[in-house]
Amino acid sequence: VVFDSAAVVAPLDVFIMLDSSGSMNFSDVGDLPKWDIVRDAFQAFATDPDSAGLGVALSFFPIIDTSYQQTCTSLSNCEPNECKPFSVCAPSIGITCETNQDCVDGGFPNDTCEPYGLCNGSLSSPCVPTAGINCNPGQTCFPAGSCWSFYTCPSPPYQTPVFGVSKLPGAANGLVATINNHNPVGGTPTLPALQGAVDGALGWAATHPSHKVIVVLATDGLPTVCDQDIDGQDPLQPILNVANVAAAGQAQGVSTFVIGVFTQDEQMEAQVNLDTIAQAGAGQPAYVVTTGNNQSTDAFVQALNEIRLNAKSCEFELVQDGDPIDFESVWVRIVTGMTEHWVPRVDGPQQCGDGLGFYYDVAPNQGPSRIILCPAACALVDEAEENPSIEVFTSCPDPMGQGGN
Repeated sequence: VVFDSAAVVAPLDVFIMLDSSGSMNFSDVGDLPKWDIVRDAFQAFATDPDSAGLGVALSFFPIIDTSYQQTCTSLSNCEPNECKPFSVCAPSIGITCETNQDCVDGGFPNDTCEPYGLCNGSLSSPCVPTAGINCNPGQTCFPAGSCWSFYTCPSPPYQTPVFGVSKLPGAANGLVATINNHNPVGGTPTLPALQGAVDGALGWAATHPSHKVIVVLATDGLPTVCDQDIDGQDPLQPILNVANVAAAGQAQGVSTFVIGVFTQDEQMEAQVNLDTIAQAGAGQPAYVVTTGNNQSTDAFVQALNEIRLNAKSCEFELVQDGDPIDFESVWVRIVTGMTEHWVPRVDGPQQCGDGLGFYYDVAPNQGPSRIILCPAACALVDEAEENPSIEVFTSCPDPMGQGGN
């Protein structure tokens, strides 16, 4: 039986893991708060006609446990060893910091980074003795920290989206309402959040094998909680831990794309760190949106659009009508202009090399649902001046030896 079918772009489902840490409420000079930038961008993206048919799911991180306070001292109910000391830019006490440069970058150039405390453990009475901010007579300045018990650090709770997979444009209002009804708070548990998102996406992909499923990690900061390596000697290790999660997802067929939202002063460091995650998860750099220029929302929308195009362009659903396909004898034909290209099957992405080729989402004997073009074949599709024709054939004998079908 000869099978001949026009290739159909595989349905794309996007699992969005959105940073809702407290810093998302911050705004750069002359720009909206980051949270507003992200909300407006998702609204524009979700209502764009080009997004029609896209499946979207939304989760937030951190997930918090309100039985604990975010800031703790030895007097608090934080679990043992879970109260992690931190510093603030003083005397303003405007933001947390690790170095004096953090204060400069955060808009407090005259401050220094100093250990934070609370008078008698009261959240309403901060003290920073090294900056001359002392308690009233008779009070004690207790070193304060971030209570990690306030955060959900295991990854399973992050697997289930707050807004389940729904198709655009019908899901647009619900998606935006979910963002509007959520308030940013706390730190940045990137490691368990991404692990949960990847696991959730893999679970969805297993029950929807004809779909292309990806994760989009959108964040305005680097990991600050829920990874013991944050307290270690190597500041890069928490990033590598997140990158390893992204790489494991990629190896199982779920790519992770990364969008960062940072000030211009933070951009260089953010790009390097987020690129590490994005290259591991999708083989391409992160999209870093800079604030302070009144173009942040448009840049975020552009990043989402590019991710959509990159994820969809080279994966196609195998549509079977009637007789079963002999998966061992399938060829793909790409026609660009007046030129046809016959594309043979290879065993997997590692066998792509520099030549034309495609591979299945699973082994031929497991009943593939999708074909994925190798980079050289994908480039033919992406670079075609007119819409290329992409067809799937079974042919006997070999079409390469017969000059076509």
